[in-house]
Amino acid sequence: MKKLIVCIMAFAFLVTTCAPALAKGGHGGGHGGGKGGGSHSSSHSGGHGGGKGHSGGHGGGHGKGGHGRGPSHGGPRGGGHYHSSHSSSVYLVGREVIPNIHTFADCNEHSATSETFVSYYSNGTSRSYTYYTVLDAKGNALVTDCTDVKHTIYDNVHYLLLRKGGKYGIYSHDGHLISNRSYTTMYEIAPNRLLVKANKMYGVVDLMENTIVPIKYKEFKSVGKDLYITKLNGYYGMVNSSNFIFFPPEYDKITQLYDTFVLKQYGKYGLADAYGRLILEPVYDKIKKQGEFIVVKKDKRWGVFDSSGRMLSEIGYEKIRINRNHLEGKINGMWIEIPVPLI
Repeated sequence: MKKLIVCIMAFAFLVTTCAPALAKGGHGGGHGGGKGGGSHSSSHSGGHGGGKGHSGGHGGGHGKGGHGRGPSHGGPRGGGHYHSSHSSSVYLVGREVIPNIHTFADCNEHSATSETFVSYYSNGTSRSYTYYTVLDAKGNALVTDCTDVKHTIYDNVHYLLLRKGGKYGIYSHDGHLISNRSYTTMYEIAPNRLLVKANKMYGVVDLMENTIVPIKYKEFKSVGKDLYITKLNGYYGMVNSSNFIFFPPEYDKITQLYDTFVLKQYGKYGLADAYGRLILEPVYDKIKKQGEFIVVKKDKRWGVFDSSGRMLSEIGYEKIRINRNHLEGKINGMWIEIPVPLI
């Protein structure tokens, strides 16, 4: 009986000390470029087949791509441990490798294979990561050990946007690295335009890595068709993917208000339309949407504009409201209907 107890304790010690020694991978991802106009198209690799318990790997990529998920934690191909507040009671119960085959939209020159390494634990959780190999039309391996794979066509030329070793690069159709710099983020936002992140700053390059928008912005947020709010040294502006500057980065804040944009500068507010055109100068104390109307406040009085910036009423009301689809203003404590001219 004593020998049996000693054996059981020795086995428990091996399980609790050795099982957590599992690899810790990085996250995959990246936005997939959608199918563009003209001779341009783009996609993530889309999977056929699959297996069970697959929390890593790539989402479907036929047509418009989404977020691709690359490595999660765990697996036998690295170092590190499975961290848990109760790690001493959580141990590995099994592993499996799930192979997969992927194709790209509108492309018969490339495909990809993947292996997803999954580790299962005693508490019912699992960790996984995926590595991709890009193949040519004959099945020859072009690039191996990728954690994110995207493909695009521009001007009838195929390009690969791949992440290896935690960094993105631009590759030619035959798997040769084109780009000289390494990026932590890369995805297509327009034909021949890639949003990239390097040294914690955003910018835009083309498929030959020519800089289009300088890589200097702390934020680069899409707010419409080829329209982006940027942040530089604490101030906001608006550009497109070809570096046309709608508003230089000199505003305290730019926020989207339905199909318009409110610009804040020196404590005052203005308005831009959906195309980045200034329709109200930043001279108002407050701007808000009231139904289909733009309502502004200046010197404690309210007035009404339409979405094109045309003044519909004088700025002289104490308050403005919509009552039973009628625009009303309050003057001397009385609500009266505001006559709105026909558009």
